Amino acid sequence: MMNGRMGFPAVVLTGFLWACGNTSVSGLDLATVDGLDAAVEETFQDLGPDAPKAPVVVDEDFRFLYGYAGRIPGDNLGDFDFFYADPTDADTSNDMSLTENSLSDLSLDCHLGCFLDRGMRWMAIASEEGQDGTYTVKLARFTTGLKLVSMDKFGALENVKHLAFAGDFLYFSQPQECEAQGGIPVPCYIIKRLDLNKPGTVQSLLTMPTKDLIQKAQGYQYYGYFTVGEDLKTLLFLLPTNVSQSVWVWRDGKLIKVVDDLCAARDLVGNCIGSGTSSLYHDNDPAALSPDGKHVVFALVEDNADLRLYRHEIETDQTGFSVLMGVPSDYYTNACYNRAPWQYTSVGNPMRFTHDGSEVMFIGSHSCGDNKQKPWTNIVRLALDRIGSGEKLTEADFRKVTDNPEGHLAKAIAVSWFDLSPSGEYTVFAGTPTIEEDGSALIKDTSARHYKDAEIYVTRTDGTTLPVQLTNRLEWEAVSVLAIPTP
Repeated sequence: MMNGRMGFPAVVLTGFLWACGNTSVSGLDLATVDGLDAAVEETFQDLGPDAPKAPVVVDEDFRFLYGYAGRIPGDNLGDFDFFYADPTDADTSNDMSLTENSLSDLSLDCHLGCFLDRGMRWMAIASEEGQDGTYTVKLARFTTGLKLVSMDKFGALENVKHLAFAGDFLYFSQPQECEAQGGIPVPCYIIKRLDLNKPGTVQSLLTMPTKDLIQKAQGYQYYGYFTVGEDLKTLLFLLPTNVSQSVWVWRDGKLIKVVDDLCAARDLVGNCIGSGTSSLYHDNDPAALSPDGKHVVFALVEDNADLRLYRHEIETDQTGFSVLMGVPSDYYTNACYNRAPWQYTSVGNPMRFTHDGSEVMFIGSHSCGDNKQKPWTNIVRLALDRIGSGEKLTEADFRKVTDNPEGHLAKAIAVSWFDLSPSGEYTVFAGTPTIEEDGSALIKDTSARHYKDAEIYVTRTDGTTLPVQLTNRLEWEAVSVLAIPTP
């Protein structure tokens, strides 16, 4: 899921994309390996004989959308745009600005945020920001040539905190006040569903936390986030307190608790207590539901000692975990001192299943030693059947989609988001740039740009190819990417 200005990351089937920029961006020719830019060729050569990967050549017909944010103070800081692009054509002067092509006729822009469904049928546009972190959202429908027509018949959606397209529906959350013990009002969120084919049909699904949960416990730190499962009909909720995390699944009108509360730390009799780290858990922590709706996978630090990957089988109600990294105590203080060279100290969003449901993918990272300023990151894959033993995972358990070096290097790409092509064979991702704007050479390791900027790359999901940078504009930063089928 991609980060967005509206404050709620995009979920599996939603792309959150920013607006207003420049369509002229220099790039690389991906048509043949023989036509490689000198900088890409140098990167390829540096891999050495032990890693003979060739730069990726895309042979799948799909498109991607990427958000560009202005990053130059006094010039374009605060400007945004997003673009529709072909991964086989790295000349971004050919990329289509959806702001100019699609939104200008509606007198709207994506300054506050835009969401698209993966089928490129609908768009949700944030048109007004509320004082409580919510937004007024207007809806539009794509027509021929990626033009947009307003869906005024739905009216604007008020006080929206988070939203996600899924199939023919739009799910969204709105804040409200619920009654706790003694009649004390506490914040909660109502989750609703809009049928996009039937104007005006908004259905209230549930409230989170539910009334029963509010009566049993105080202090839920839930802010309206949810994930729509890749089956398009299941909602996944994380419901944290300051000392615990719980995982819930909603499907067909039923809300089910996946596992008992997991603790940041425990007292001598096993009760959840504080770990000394505030806000340890969040309602948008990494979690995913498999395409068949049977498996839930999520990651968290438990007992202030272990970074764990959990797997829950919905049909059998069985739960297991494996340890990605463990320390004797005080995880966040001691993780860097206990990690093996291959280990990640954190798991980042998005968490996704491969299309066949056999593996989970996520961004592993650490900010230890030479990577304190720029985290070491990789997109990695882990077989589902490797989660659940209760034991520590090994380096051999993981497959790398990217294989970035550590340290203060431009070639050490810090990945911030990724998505899968419609076939799942390719991964597009946002990460720090490696190539100078004119494409002539690698960015120098002493340059601040490879710490502060981000561009879009493509590579094979099986990790057999070298990623190729598709966008390259000094004044703009890529903040999101979404792969979609070719219309």
